[in-house]
Amino acid sequence: MISYLNGSLGSRYFVGVVNERTSFASCVNAFNSYLLYSSSHPSHVKNSIPFSQFLRLLHLCSDDSDFFHKSETMCLFFEKRGYPVYVVQAGHHRAHLLKTSQKNIPPTSSIA
Repeated sequence: MISYLNGSLGSRYFVGVVNERTSFASCVNAFNSYLLYSSSHPSHVKNSIPFSQFLRLLHLCSDDSDFFHKSETMCLFFEKRGYPVYVVQAGHHRAHLLKTSQKNIPPTSSIA
């Protein structure tokens, strides 16, 4: 089991490998302090938060089923913070499309 400290949020994530599948869980004292959607920040800032967090989740989860399970929890979290459903769904969709398009790009050769 590997432990990572997320300095910006002060939370700790534990990453474990089970049968070549990566899974993670946040520590009991981990906290998330994302903006409320009702804050006075510009809308482009608030609308980009779900996308960036889903993208981060994709990088943490090596298995698609694990990602979809964890993303359901994240959707509920954003709903409780007042984010409109369409903003959360758009962020999820954009992150998944980006990850899918990166899988289809052939690796570049490092030999010049």
